[in-house]
Amino acid sequence: MRINLFWEDFQPKPDVISEEAVKKFDELIKICHEVDMKIAPTFFVGHMSGENWDVPWRESRNIYSDSFMLRHQIKLVRFFAEKYKDESAILFWDLSNEPDNYIKAESRHDAWLWNYVLSNEIKKYDFTYPIELYLSYMPDVYKTDRSYLIYKYAKELSGIEYNVKVESPYIEVKEFDYNGKTLVLFINHEDIDIDTKINVREKTKNSEKIQDLISGRQINLEYLTIEANGVVAILLEKGV
Repeated sequence: MRINLFWEDFQPKPDVISEEAVKKFDELIKICHEVDMKIAPTFFVGHMSGENWDVPWRESRNIYSDSFMLRHQIKLVRFFAEKYKDESAILFWDLSNEPDNYIKAESRHDAWLWNYVLSNEIKKYDFTYPIELYLSYMPDVYKTDRSYLIYKYAKELSGIEYNVKVESPYIEVKEFDYNGKTLVLFINHEDIDIDTKINVREKTKNSEKIQDLISGRQINLEYLTIEANGVVAILLEKGV
């Protein structure tokens, strides 16, 4: 299970690691052992599900390149890596969750520096657990970076057939069974509006308008704009 470490809770001041927050984390570790569960702690969570958070002491500094911010981010990951390096309930470390939704790296070099400095600090103490790195949002990376382009085609390469397909590779699709029907969510994780086309199989015609359950408006699946960090939800008949 992925666990987000709310940054301000664990590091309320640059040079302070909260004993109270760490105590709660230790309680969580104990529960993990009791139920035989592993967790992936996520540092520096500044964005989640369309909402942004920040540490008050950042004061507009850039987390990727500012020496003050890097120094104190190192302090937090060092603490966890050193204290929990032999903890069997840890599955892997995750540096962040979509931090570019509230602070963007000014260049790919700054994004590289941030990943390199923090991951290497963890590896000084913890040789066991993997580290999930983070690729900052930058238009030039979207266009040229080989690793990011793999993400673009991942759904096609997987060979999995979905009832609903979305044209844009940057929209996440989730399908659920709901009262004998299919509930479909379209999630835009980017901080820009995305225009896309949605293809629905069989019973629903793509040209028909259908209600977005979140906004209540009627939408056209052939010409759909999903707002920045927005979600669209539709309900389809079974067998679609």
